[in-house]
Amino acid sequence: MKEIKNRSHFQETHHHANTHTRIGFPLVAGFILMFIIDQVRAIYRIFNLIYEKLNFLSPGKSEVDHYSAKAAFVTTFGLVIHSLADGIAVGSAFASKETTLKLIVFLAIILHKAPAAFGFTSYMRNSGQPITRIKLHLLIFCLSAPIASFITFFAISFSPAKSDAEISGRISQALLFSGGTFLYVAIAHVMLDLIRSGNHGSPQPTDVEDDSVTLTHVPEKAESKTDHFSLLECSRTRALITLDRLKRGPNFENLAVKYLPLDTVAANYIRQVSNAFYSKVQPTPMSVPQLVALSEDAFALLDLPSPDPHDVEQTSLLADYFSGNKIWPDSVPIAHCYCGHQFGYFAGQLGDGAAITLGDVRNDKGERWEIQLKGAGLTPYSRTADGRKVLRSSIREFLCSEAMHYLGVASTRALCLVTSDTRVARDPFYDGNVIMERATICTRLAPTFIRFGSFEIANLRDPQTGRSGPSPGKWALVDTLVNYVVQYFYPQIWTEFQCHNDRALMYCEFYREVVRRTARLLAHWQTIGFCHGYFHSYKIG
Repeated sequence: MKEIKNRSHFQETHHHANTHTRIGFPLVAGFILMFIIDQVRAIYRIFNLIYEKLNFLSPGKSEVDHYSAKAAFVTTFGLVIHSLADGIAVGSAFASKETTLKLIVFLAIILHKAPAAFGFTSYMRNSGQPITRIKLHLLIFCLSAPIASFITFFAISFSPAKSDAEISGRISQALLFSGGTFLYVAIAHVMLDLIRSGNHGSPQPTDVEDDSVTLTHVPEKAESKTDHFSLLECSRTRALITLDRLKRGPNFENLAVKYLPLDTVAANYIRQVSNAFYSKVQPTPMSVPQLVALSEDAFALLDLPSPDPHDVEQTSLLADYFSGNKIWPDSVPIAHCYCGHQFGYFAGQLGDGAAITLGDVRNDKGERWEIQLKGAGLTPYSRTADGRKVLRSSIREFLCSEAMHYLGVASTRALCLVTSDTRVARDPFYDGNVIMERATICTRLAPTFIRFGSFEIANLRDPQTGRSGPSPGKWALVDTLVNYVVQYFYPQIWTEFQCHNDRALMYCEFYREVVRRTARLLAHWQTIGFCHGYFHSYKIG
């Protein structure tokens, strides 16, 4: 009898041990897996600090690529592993016959997946990752759970199990493994909160230095040293990516250079320019250019990141490029040849006497923007002027351009202001008192700076003024310009009339649309009390 009792006790103990093993092993395995993954991030931070201190980079990779790609990989790697565990839970639940279990697991996964995806995207955006990289990593993250769920479902459903009990056991183990990953995440967050709460009561300041950057721990905010590493790492990554993007510059298309006739004379001197709409010119360098102001919204139009005004590298770089001291590789600087009527009389050739176009870009929204430096120096169209603008007038244009835009009135956009130590002589009040003022460039944007006067370059000799356009009677040039403008800036008209193959009707519709838009513009001016004080045919486009 005693032997039977002992045997029964042994079997019961053995049964409990097996049960504990079956429950504990997959649960602990999931917990340990997430613990290991979490250490990868800590190791990554340590190596990042070493790389920063030693300025060590992988051969053939830029510093930006090193920080950006590594940060994106580590973040995505941890989330994908956890997402795979989520997929295992979903797949195993759907392999069971319990409808309630399926519903509970599915809802639990969905409810925490959406915030995880949002947080992941926000982190990637804030760390300055390129949009294409964010989309790729988000796609990998989103696909990992469904893939794991399908694999788990088919693995359990078509496994060579001998009984329903064995299948249920495998489902339970898969759910426990996934539960172990959730358990680690929950415990990690609770422990972090407890540690922070404990530190809150003992104000021990901690300094984390990174070269010239010092972050001081503030106990009230309960931030850990790891948080400081993350802040430094994220800020440095974002700054490097922004700097690299600004160095590469806008994605220039240079449509005008490709499709419109150019001046055949390479030299930059004041002259009549015939048979051409543009002359290739180089901006005149300025001494010690300094960024004064910028419009973040205008930068977004060019798909460029908004620079940090406190980052010396970024502001110096922008000052160099938007002063004309440096030119982006894909930029082809040009000055526009146009004519105009002044005070009702034809004035002949005028042109960009102080403005130089860097090129045009087409952004991700399909919008086309021409980038122009106003005050960039002498061109063939400068006449008796010096090709410069000054700070006071440039500030007026910068503020008024952006104000008009936000009042809903069509206007050029102001990208930035760059002033300099270069001085130019001006008589501000036209009273004979000449002063020296800072040469300043206002960078402005518009779909195109072609204006009414652009179509007047073929005008014949005016009987009142005796002046003609620089290409008198060359009406084929005007046809070329009209076709160019309609095709790229009025595509709806171009598409509509291409099928009819009737250019005359297309030109008439183009004219009607220009009249409509001009009337609307003047009406908008009146609604805000604006009056144009210099309204000549080359001042509107």
